[in-house]
Formats: sequence, structure tokens, C-alpha cells
Amino acid sequence: MPQSVHAEAAKTPIIVAQKIAEITAPPGLFKKAYDALVPQMIEAMFRGQLGNADFDARKNDEDFKERLRRSSEIVSTELGIIVSPFEQKLRDAYATAYSRQFDEAALKQVLTFYETPVGREFAQRAISLVTDPAVIALQREIAPAVTDAMPAVMEKVKAATADLPPARPASSADATPTSDKTEGKTQ
Repeated sequence: MPQSVHAEAAKTPIIVAQKIAEITAPPGLFKKAYDALVPQMIEAMFRGQLGNADFDARKNDEDFKERLRRSSEIVSTELGIIVSPFEQKLRDAYATAYSRQFDEAALKQVLTFYETPVGREFAQRAISLVTDPAVIALQREIAPAVTDAMPAVMEKVKAATADLPPARPASSADATPTSDKTEGKTQ
């Protein structure tokens, strides 16, 4: 077989995988995901700063709710601006991963399904299931447990790294070791 035929045959799985990635990660995916996820991220951030009891005591305060809403809106918009240019890279990464994980025959079967109306709808929704109310409800349930556990986790990190020298400054203008700045804080 001529070498060009082998080269074309080697390209086929990635071409099929690219078509799948175009369906599973459509344009606007990041914006949609951030619009749904950022409010949970902001809530978790405020919980981490205030603690669960203080956060829960404030969540019926209208000014506090407005602060959360505005924070979420700004962060969602700004993250969307920052990451939207990476959507094509996401599709390329998925295509590479699909072509590594599945052989050409499997990719063609997946693509055949994804090219049907129900397959296309399934593919486009599957990647964004993290924004479903059931998943978000679970994330909200998990957030307080994580917040409560973090001080103990950070103590374990501190104990496990106690024998190491302090972190070096990022630049000569920053002479304070990183470990001094972050002691007692979660990152």
C-alpha cells in the first residue's frame, strides 16, 4: 500500500474525533457553564471566608444576597471573556483524547449516534450536566462539609510540610516567604 494511503488511514480517527468534539463542545459552552457554576463558586468562596454559621445567618439579608448576585454576574462575565478563546482548544483536546481512548470503529459508531437528533442533543447536554439543578444541589450540600473540613486539612498539610524550608519569594521585590503570607489561610 502506498505511504499516502497509510497516512490518510492514520488521520481518520482524529478526523472522526474532531467531528464528535464539535458536537459535544459547541460554541458558547464555557459561557453557559460559567453562568450556571459561578454562583456556586461565589457561594463557596463566601462560605470559606465567613464560615458556615455566619454565611447561613446572612443568606436572608437582601444586601448580602445582592452582593452575591453582583459578584456572580461579574465573575461569570469576566471568566467567560477569559476562557471563550480557549473553546477551540477544548474541542481539539477532546478530539485528541477521544482518538487516544477509542479506535476508529468505535468513534464512527459514536459519531453515527451523535449525528442523529437525539444523539446530538444527548452529546451537547452530557458535557454540561454539571449545571443541572440536581448536580448543583449536591454541590451546595458538599460545600459546607468541605468548608468545615478545610482547617483540619490545612493543619495536616502544615504538619506534613513542617520539615521543609520556607517557600522562596516569587521575585526579589517580594521578600516575604509565601508560607508566612498564607499561614492559616486556605487557597
